[in-house]
Amino acid sequence: MNKPSPTLLFALLDHAPTAVGNYTHTLKDICRTGITHDIFVGADRINDAGDPFGITAFEKIRAPDLASVLPITFEQATDITAMKLAALMEKSDLPIAVHWSGGIDSTAVLAGMMKNFNPVLRNRVVVVMNNTSYWDNPHFFEKIIKPNFRYTSDQTYNWDNAIIINGDPGDKLWIANKLVQMEHEHKNTFDRSLSKPDMLIEWMSNQSQHSHDSNKDYAHWLLEHVQHSAKKAQVVLENYSDFYWWLGFAFFFQGAALTSFRHVYNGSSTHWENYNKNFFIWWTTDEYQKWSVYAQQTQEKFKGSVTSYKMTAKNYIFDVDKNDWYKTYKTKSESVKWSRNLMHASTLIYSDGTISHAPSSCSELNLEQF
Repeated sequence: MNKPSPTLLFALLDHAPTAVGNYTHTLKDICRTGITHDIFVGADRINDAGDPFGITAFEKIRAPDLASVLPITFEQATDITAMKLAALMEKSDLPIAVHWSGGIDSTAVLAGMMKNFNPVLRNRVVVVMNNTSYWDNPHFFEKIIKPNFRYTSDQTYNWDNAIIINGDPGDKLWIANKLVQMEHEHKNTFDRSLSKPDMLIEWMSNQSQHSHDSNKDYAHWLLEHVQHSAKKAQVVLENYSDFYWWLGFAFFFQGAALTSFRHVYNGSSTHWENYNKNFFIWWTTDEYQKWSVYAQQTQEKFKGSVTSYKMTAKNYIFDVDKNDWYKTYKTKSESVKWSRNLMHASTLIYSDGTISHAPSSCSELNLEQF
């Protein structure tokens, strides 16, 4: 399959280990470079710092100017976002379908609606869920969803017939789960200065099946590339937590935002147009983007323990549902179980909504097709 022309590449999505390259490499060279990661790969959506894959930033999710960010709380960002959605609902007759996993991000979305929507607006919301959603957070379902929202397991809601909201890409406003894993294995590293990068380089180098030396070269490049991007945006990265935050916030946010489209792709140009029109990406409002920067500066997102991760969001949810157990013990978990057929292919999404696939094994990849 040839790359569509003259469309732009928006995302390279992957849920299986796939080799990625350094800044001198084209997509053809990716499989020759040496390191594998289980990641989304996306453009530097902040300032187009020179993406190594030729991926272009998507205007729908570009961040605002981050050079001067005033204090803003998670609560303020959530309340303002809910009111922005309420204003949109006044202009549309479509139902609002919230895909609820039971995880922290999608639960925070519903908590924001519960707090800020009147009963008439709440009646237009349909919570799309399944048994896994329920058992991830049964208290929230019984106390908040069941008496206040319509709910269904019907998966036919999509942006052709509804305004769609889910938890993507909320994770990327926080810090990469890799940092939580790193802190679990090597205590007191999350706030370690980037002026002493040896442990970070070693950690990244060990996250691959390829040769350690090749991985180390890539890890050095990745650190420099991420720091260069932040500097251009006038954002200071001081420690390992800052590095992993900016890696997700600037580079992986776009891929995470587009992954929903990949899973329901039907090849229709109208489908892509409706996606752009009716997918309300909750976490892309200016308020959340600025909160993410401010909260990173104040180091409130992660304080070294697994349960401290996303505590700000859990506190917001607690104010709505009063579930002390969820606030205290809920941790990051995989909200979506990907089907095996999707895990065997890398997905390339282009700016006209066209999708093409490549096998996850580099030995199987026909490099000429890209």
